[in-house]
Amino acid sequence: ETLVQTKEKLKQAESEQTNTLNLLKTSMDSDAAMRATLDSRNKAIASLQDQNAELETKLAAKEEESVQIRRRLCVEADSKVIELMHKNRELNDAILANNF
Repeated sequence: ETLVQTKEKLKQAESEQTNTLNLLKTSMDSDAAMRATLDSRNKAIASLQDQNAELETKLAAKEEESVQIRRRLCVEADSKVIELMHKNRELNDAILANNF
């Protein structure tokens, strides 16, 4: 081989090495970008899970409040029914007393 051929082969090998290094850098940059995207998505998922837990807690509190309100309304309605039954009985008694 001549010196010129050896230099040419060396240049070609250097060029191939540069291309390989550039591909490796591009691959590493792409990998880093994917990791950053994955980290960002994981943070978003964690945040949404926290929000869901908070909303579930609020919903449970509202459901309990709703149960308490329904119970109170039932007690109030029962009391009103009893009151009206007594009033009805008094009125029926008065009607019967006036008929005789």
